[in-house]
Amino acid sequence: MKTMEMFKPGILILMGIFLIGSLVIASADESLLEGGDSFNNAVQIEPGSYDCNISKDNPDYYKIINITPGQKLIIKADIPAVESGSANRKMELSLYDEENQQLMLDEEHLIPDEIGTLTVFRTASSIKSSNIFYLKIQEEIRTTDDPYSYTLYISIEDYFDAASQTDAGNIFGTALEITPGDYKGYLEIDDGDDDKDIYIISMQSGENLDVTITPKGYAKFKVIIYDQDRVKASEEISANNGAIVRTSYNSSISQDIYLEINKRLISSDKEYSLILTLEAEEVTETESTESATEETSTEEASIEDTYTEEASGDDSEGLPGFEVIFALAGLLTVICLLKRR
Repeated sequence: MKTMEMFKPGILILMGIFLIGSLVIASADESLLEGGDSFNNAVQIEPGSYDCNISKDNPDYYKIINITPGQKLIIKADIPAVESGSANRKMELSLYDEENQQLMLDEEHLIPDEIGTLTVFRTASSIKSSNIFYLKIQEEIRTTDDPYSYTLYISIEDYFDAASQTDAGNIFGTALEITPGDYKGYLEIDDGDDDKDIYIISMQSGENLDVTITPKGYAKFKVIIYDQDRVKASEEISANNGAIVRTSYNSSISQDIYLEINKRLISSDKEYSLILTLEAEEVTETESTESATEETSTEEASIEDTYTEEASGDDSEGLPGFEVIFALAGLLTVICLLKRR
């Protein structure tokens, strides 16, 4: 009995910690009565679900921060049914960027006994390192003057490129450095501004790069390779929707080249696979034999030329010249004339 009495305080403390923790989690994930009354006063919220209240002519404003490049923000609002015999209800859900420019709008006109769901979403690109979005929800037609509740869901999905934790850049300055291998990438132009992915690949002199782009579904792509000076070296476009695109590039110098993948067709099929193969240029056996033969012939010709020159030089030194012969003939002539006298 004494032992149990000794443990009672500890048990009570643990139960208290558990209950407090449960309350904190519930309050962080559920209760939110109403949002702000403007963009400046928007209530900041995190991913999760919230029970909210709204009044006619008083929109709710919320703010979601720290959405990184490659992440997709998804916002859904479940609208309760209007009571039978009441007027219709019209609801609007809008998503804005941090400059308060509207990005997407979803609305529903609900009749009595009908529930509704509003959804907006946005995929962040590499244009900014971190993104802020604003959410506005409002009702234009009310059945009563009293506020009513709705449920708001905030979620984030990751669509990072090439096994990174970000989105491949849209410009040369934010290009993503990768090495040969198999990757997955994503482009989103129907619900975002991620219209291209640019990668940097290091190449050595004499290496050949093979690129294969396979769309998941029926998307269409344009693939461009640029050299280190950003001069276009090659360009390939899908022959048709869903077609695989292949291209290659041989580098005559050591350099960092750029690979651009551009989505050409607005489609829900945003995923693609990227395969990069980098190999050194191989010299075939025939080319090697021909090269060795040419080198041997060149050496033999060089030896013959040297021998000819040496032989020619020896002859010119061993035989008397024309001037010597002429001088001897003149001398003999003089001697003959003197004898005759």
